[in-house]
This record gives sequence, structure tokens and C-alpha cells, in this order.
Amino acid sequence: MKAARQGRFDVALETVFGVLREVLAPLVESVKELRENIDRLTRNVDKLTADVGELTKNVDKLAESVARHEGTIGELRGWRTEWDVADRLEAWFVRKAPEYEVTRWFKVGADLLIEGKGILAAVEITTVPYKEAVDKVKDGVGAIKEAWGP
Repeated sequence: MKAARQGRFDVALETVFGVLREVLAPLVESVKELRENIDRLTRNVDKLTADVGELTKNVDKLAESVARHEGTIGELRGWRTEWDVADRLEAWFVRKAPEYEVTRWFKVGADLLIEGKGILAAVEITTVPYKEAVDKVKDGVGAIKEAWGP
């Protein structure tokens, strides 16, 4: 640095700072771009966090809806099973014992009524045997007699 040796420190400093400015300019620009990218990413993370929060609310609503409908789905499965068993019993009686009439009742006391040769049988179809099903048939006998007649 010739200017410094000549005692012209102001010129020497300007030269040094000019060189530093040139050398550091790309670094300053990179830091500026990095800061802009970080700001953009921060906004994106904030938006994604809000979106995740909204999705969580929707999943919670869906889970609540599924929980409310599980009972209904179970009832529909049970009903479908009962209907299938009724189809099979009716088909069996048509093939093997046509002298009996099978009536789909699906009302109080029974799912099927089988009548013939002076008897009337109430059939409760259930996928899992339980005491209430037996009680249901017992309680429904009066209703069946009343609806069916003597």
C-alpha cells in the first residue's frame, strides 16, 4: 500500500474499504437472500402449521362422526345377517318342508314366524345369543297371538 507509506492514510483506508466492499458484496447479497428465504420459509411453516391445525380439527370431527355411527353400522350388519339367515331358513323350508309357511315378521317377539300342522313358531335370529333375545321372544308371544289370531 503505497498511499500508507506516503502517509496518506485516508486514501489507503478508502482503498482497503473499497476492496473489502467488493470482496464482501457477494457475501452481503447472499446473507440478504438467505434472510429473504428464511422469512419466506417462516411464512410457509406458519401456513402449514395453520393447515395442520385445521386438518386436526377435521380429523377430530371425522372421528367423532365415526364414533357416533359405529352403533348404526353394527345395527346394519346385524340386520343384514338376520335377513340373510331368514332367506336361508325360508329357502330350507320351501325345499325340505313345504307344508310349513314361513313369514318374515321382524316385529315384536320374532324375526320369522313358521306356521303349519297346527303350530306357530316364533324365531328370533341373533348373531350372538343373549338373554334379552330370549326375553324378547317370550314377551312377544302375546303380540304374535294378538296379531295372528287364534
